[in-house]
Amino acid sequence: MDPPPYSGVDMKELEKEPKPDYTEYPEEAHANQGMIAESSSSMSPKGPKLADLFVDSSKPLAPNRVFWVPWFTLFGKTIEVFDMTAHMQGHWQGAVNKEYRELCKAMYEKYKTSEQPCYVTQARDTLRHHYRFCNASGDELVEWDHGWHSLRDVHLMFPKDSKHSSHQVDVIKANKVFTRDRVFTVNGTMFSVEMDHTWRNNQFTLYKIVGNQKVVVGRYGMKFGGAWFVGGTFALDSTQVDEPIAILACLIIIKQNKQRAAERSGGGGGGGGGGA
Repeated sequence: MDPPPYSGVDMKELEKEPKPDYTEYPEEAHANQGMIAESSSSMSPKGPKLADLFVDSSKPLAPNRVFWVPWFTLFGKTIEVFDMTAHMQGHWQGAVNKEYRELCKAMYEKYKTSEQPCYVTQARDTLRHHYRFCNASGDELVEWDHGWHSLRDVHLMFPKDSKHSSHQVDVIKANKVFTRDRVFTVNGTMFSVEMDHTWRNNQFTLYKIVGNQKVVVGRYGMKFGGAWFVGGTFALDSTQVDEPIAILACLIIIKQNKQRAAERSGGGGGGGGGGA
């Protein structure tokens, strides 16, 4: 069950809104801030055919980083991510299952008053289309331009001296019909984020694409609290994918799922994200 509907935003009116013109954030405008905006790759508009790829079962996920993402609403101004790695050592049993999510949530509740978020995303506009993604020190790592509709592409722009990516990263719809899966390329390596279930979006997997195979590098699962979602656990192998980009991919999928829930409800469930 989703949280109570948000108010003050008419989704039907949003659907009439023209596609955002990203020229209002041209490369010249970012030059003073050291931003770049080159294309991420020459891949097809909808990315690779994920159905033609096979999961490499010989390389199961071995996370070295574990994060808790507290629940956030579709139009929330701030999204926080907490590092639970130290508190989850020795508890990995191969899956982000119910028990693992409950333990991560318990660790978050126990230590949240003494720990600061490791990453913070702050909205830069009223409709929550543009964000700045910062580390614990407040340094801006990424500029996140989010589409007004759940099917729109998402654009991540980095400082010119960024160690995370040498180019703009575009998170785009995968090349198959009726899918919520997404793909993106970072410094020549392609990744995909795919739902674990056809009719539910509370769990998904981050894959690294190597040849015709997919290697699991991250898994996310939401935690229920009674009738509500209360947040989610993200287990990540940061030796296989850049950590901030992986976390952003996770947040993007969560937000797009919330958008889809709102679109399907006609604007009555925009704060939610449990719907397909």
